[in-house]
Amino acid sequence: MSLAVNSPEFNNEVEVLVQRFPSLEESVLREILEKNNGHSGKTTRQIFKEYSEDPVVEESKREFEMKFLKPNIWSYTTSCSGGRESPGGRENPRSITVNMNINYDNNWGRQNHMLVVDDWELGISSVLCDTGGVFMSIEEEETKYPNLDYFSDLVLHNGINKDKHWWGSDSKVTYTSDYPDSNVKNLVPTVHEIIALVDDYKFQILGKIPYKLDDGGMGLYVGHSVNGKTKKRLPEGWSIGVSDEYYGLRYYNDGEKTHWKHPLE
Repeated sequence: MSLAVNSPEFNNEVEVLVQRFPSLEESVLREILEKNNGHSGKTTRQIFKEYSEDPVVEESKREFEMKFLKPNIWSYTTSCSGGRESPGGRENPRSITVNMNINYDNNWGRQNHMLVVDDWELGISSVLCDTGGVFMSIEEEETKYPNLDYFSDLVLHNGINKDKHWWGSDSKVTYTSDYPDSNVKNLVPTVHEIIALVDDYKFQILGKIPYKLDDGGMGLYVGHSVNGKTKKRLPEGWSIGVSDEYYGLRYYNDGEKTHWKHPLE
């Protein structure tokens, strides 16, 4: 998205840069911002590179990375019965806790995990990216992942419960199988399905969700929002994107303009 020079939006970005880089002249910041078509993220990266010897810029870089890089690091912890490892414990943890910042996309950065495959005979190269997935046999699909597609659709709200409560959207809610207006089929996920959703697919699931273990017992998943926010559906006509300049920070577009805050916040 390009900003017209001296437009209100352009001047707002200049003010942000002035506060971020107080040691640089405003005219310098304006010039670099103009060269980057009003894109403050690209301008910031350029300043970090070109003025790296400026101690104020270096300090600004540290603060910037603390604010935008650190929150995207999410924690994933498991524990077995009694807090000890046991045979099969890693595959059947009694509890799973995930802390996440839902302002960021957990899948960001996967494009950095690439494998380049060269076919010398055909003279072409193929780039393979980590997209997340679960490999399973037919037997495992029936026993360990019988409803993985269903729970994936619940998380992504793909045509399920569009007008009802969004499953896994609120840290304060315990999503039992009979939670009203959420789990329409009243199913209980397996431990393997929960791990696939949050670890393999990197879906952001909030709240407490009981799950089934292989031995017939029950475990508990806890998804915590570190900033207290809940997941909200986008209004009609809005779309969502992810910023590389801000380490996976989400942005929202109303069809004409990009916004950094969710329209319902």
